[in-house]
Amino acid sequence: MSKFKYVAGLTVLLVGMVSTAHAQLPPGWFLECWIEEESPYSADYGIHAIWTDLIGASAGVSGTVQYSVPCYPSVITYDAPGRMSFWVGLGGSIQTPFDDGLALTMGAPFDPAGDFSYMIMLKDDNDPANGELFGDEGLHTAWVGASKRYMVHGWSDGEIDVIRTIRLIGDAARIQWDIRNLGEEPRPLGMFFATAVAMKTGFGQFDPETSNSANQAHSLLTTVTGRAKLTPDNFIGYSLFPNGKPFRLEHRYATSSPRFPDFVQFLFGQTVNSGLRIDNVPSEDYGRDTMAAAVDLFLVGNYGPFTRPGLIWDNVIRDHVFTDPPGGTSETGDIFISATAFVQRFPVRTVQPGAILQMSHYIRSAWSVSSYFDPYTAMIDAPKVLNSDPTGQDGLAPNPFQVRAYIDNQYADVDKEVAMRNVTFTITLGDGFSLVAGEQRLQTLDRIDPNEIAFVDWLVESDGVTFGSIPVTVTFQPLPGPAKQLTANVVVAATPRIRLPEKASMITFPYEFPDNSFESILGLQPVVDFVAFRWDTAQAQYLPASSAQRGEGYWIIPTADFGFIDMQNASRAGDTNTGGLLYSLSQGWNMIGNPYNYPIPLSHLIAVAEDNPAQVFTWSELVNNGFVSSALAHWDRGISGDGTGSYRWTVSQTDVLEAHKAYWIFVTVFKPLRLSWPAVLLQGLSGAGRAEYEKPWNRSDKQWRLQLTARTQDGVDTENWVGVVTDPRLRDILQLPKPPVVQNANSGVDLAISGEYHGNEIRLAQALSSSAGKVTWEIYVTTQSAGDVTITWPNLPSIPRGIRAKLTDLATNERRDLRAVSGYTFHMSEPGTRAFTLTLEPGGSSRPVIGNVIVSQPPGLRSGVMTISYALSADALVSIRILSATGKEIYTVTRGRADDAGENTVTWALRDNANRAVAPGTYRVEILAETPNGERVRKIVPVNVIR
Repeated sequence: MSKFKYVAGLTVLLVGMVSTAHAQLPPGWFLECWIEEESPYSADYGIHAIWTDLIGASAGVSGTVQYSVPCYPSVITYDAPGRMSFWVGLGGSIQTPFDDGLALTMGAPFDPAGDFSYMIMLKDDNDPANGELFGDEGLHTAWVGASKRYMVHGWSDGEIDVIRTIRLIGDAARIQWDIRNLGEEPRPLGMFFATAVAMKTGFGQFDPETSNSANQAHSLLTTVTGRAKLTPDNFIGYSLFPNGKPFRLEHRYATSSPRFPDFVQFLFGQTVNSGLRIDNVPSEDYGRDTMAAAVDLFLVGNYGPFTRPGLIWDNVIRDHVFTDPPGGTSETGDIFISATAFVQRFPVRTVQPGAILQMSHYIRSAWSVSSYFDPYTAMIDAPKVLNSDPTGQDGLAPNPFQVRAYIDNQYADVDKEVAMRNVTFTITLGDGFSLVAGEQRLQTLDRIDPNEIAFVDWLVESDGVTFGSIPVTVTFQPLPGPAKQLTANVVVAATPRIRLPEKASMITFPYEFPDNSFESILGLQPVVDFVAFRWDTAQAQYLPASSAQRGEGYWIIPTADFGFIDMQNASRAGDTNTGGLLYSLSQGWNMIGNPYNYPIPLSHLIAVAEDNPAQVFTWSELVNNGFVSSALAHWDRGISGDGTGSYRWTVSQTDVLEAHKAYWIFVTVFKPLRLSWPAVLLQGLSGAGRAEYEKPWNRSDKQWRLQLTARTQDGVDTENWVGVVTDPRLRDILQLPKPPVVQNANSGVDLAISGEYHGNEIRLAQALSSSAGKVTWEIYVTTQSAGDVTITWPNLPSIPRGIRAKLTDLATNERRDLRAVSGYTFHMSEPGTRAFTLTLEPGGSSRPVIGNVIVSQPPGLRSGVMTISYALSADALVSIRILSATGKEIYTVTRGRADDAGENTVTWALRDNANRAVAPGTYRVEILAETPNGERVRKIVPVNVIR
């Protein structure tokens, strides 16, 4: 256990202050664009700067600074008042020293000036050309709070008065704007925030990804000591939208776009993934920050001046991509970014005379998982990825790894400071992670003073077997203060070890081998120890497999439980960092596998269709064009509880294809699809060199689905759905073909829905209708062994209450109202298939009426059967009993049968519940009808049994 104390620093920089400032602040962009002998700073130049060990911010107060050779051919004079800059503190992330003192924006930390980072105040409309520059012609207020954690600057143009407060909390700078309407009429007011992202390392750090040991990113400016990052494929940094590939072109997104990013990360690189994050939508990390404002327009592009007009050059904001004319709305401009800048628009809102519009937004470091709302900030610092490394412990690096948890005590108002006492930090680790011997799960700090940032550390190790995204959760409990809980997810690379338990596994082999035969890879004897199958799409059947190919999936069925097996002579794929592996997909089912030992998001896949070879399709375009099924199926051995497994589906293109796991994909086009596997684009990947249909199921009264599950003592099939969508095109996209059953399976169960997929009758796992009326589906349940089978519908409460659901067993004609029972069990005397119908329809819940009851006994069949016919005014659950003259139950004809409105018929074989023939005489037929909501009606009629 350890901690540090750091109180924020303050400096007012004037000419002659350089030696003092260098002792406290990182060098950043200081004098990188000036080689003249005289100082570039005016005599009245001054800034405010506040910082902690994690984050720093500076603000221009007065004067000017000049930039010239070697950055620009002539001198440019920049005004300081109102401008900003941001940088990482001298500590930064514990995972790397690379970000210690990293400048995040142009000019940081000494030169918050000019057009590097500024705000345009909007008046009357959202056009930046009609706005006013905050700080223009000077500030009327400039001071730093006594806590040295915040600074305040004020400006007015006579029509509005604006107070800006920059406050440091944890690893973030919170920027608050108080905009007062000084006029006598209501007025729409808003803001444009513009920033040049230009990163410069401090203290000799450089990027190992680049051949020139780059120490400068997101800007190709020629500087005094800088070596600009520029990869062969024109990445000057590593910029990311959520779940997307890194981008290098200009982009413009309005909130009306389905691709509008909730946040954006600007990182130095992929391996050295240090940088900043900005939010376009208030994050849940802000908690109760009611001032947090949403953006309605976001642009990223070239700062300027090399591509004119620049996005934010000379304090003029361009609200369209470079290749569009003014007023254009294109979302992408086909031009590489050579100096990164971004723009956020906080749209105008009407402000009454004398009233104040308050808005806040955040500049954050990219490394942490954080909770910023008062009275304290909590943070977790954990690695983004554990890389595969044959020299590391259990084939991973770093392993063990460090997890750090911070608290920043903000009980810090002057004269109201409160120290936190007995602060506990409790770590909880996901499967595959454990604490290194001697580490304590719970750690305690005796005291954290106001404005103090304190931390505890743990050493955690991976078992080298479990891979994928693994959670690390920390619970924070200070006194006083509320408890908080945060979770960081660490992506762990797969290592060449697989588990081969008894029964089938659907797997792939994402490694390179000198001998790729299964016998050599597994060290097992074919047939004796295992059998392997691959799917032949042309023949639509399984064929025996003897060797592994990267990108292809296989069924491996061991004859015993072999536990964990080390793959022999496996090495990481040589194209992990570059991608480009091609795999051909044919019409019908294809079993594929991620060819890398890291997860790959579906959204990163691209393909060329031989039907249209001139175009490259993204995954979402493949789905929207109907070329492939919208989801992929994989085999989940854990879902059944007994190791037999069941199919599971990806949900959206934000899902990932995991290592070692094979997937079914259904292709509809006649000619092949050439799937191109992308490079692995994980943050923190070692050795690195450089959304349209994306909707999980959104339930509503007009869009819903019912889950169907079949279970036997040997297995379970859970992922089957019928339902309704309003959009016929979305229905076609969301229909899911049912993958082939497991080869050589001698146990288990398979439920499939008969339906149409792209014009062909096919087995479906998800069948949807765009009709709001009555819909009937045919359901088939296939078992591999004799025994009882149970069908259930676990999510029935989630479908609209006005929908009636009825299951009919076509073998026995038994019907069940799904709202009245939780399942239906039937017996299979031998392996085979049972057919059902499932009907869903809007239905009322009014009190049922039992119409005329007719009881007949055919002449000449006095020892035979009696037919009971009755009419119902509405669908109902019907129970029919035969009673004696005194009311005693003699026989139950049916109980809780789901009957339709109209005529219905049952028969009685004139026997009692013990299967004995009843005596002649008078009996009573009781018919009880009940709706699912409990409305009941009963009718009793007498009958004579004649022998």
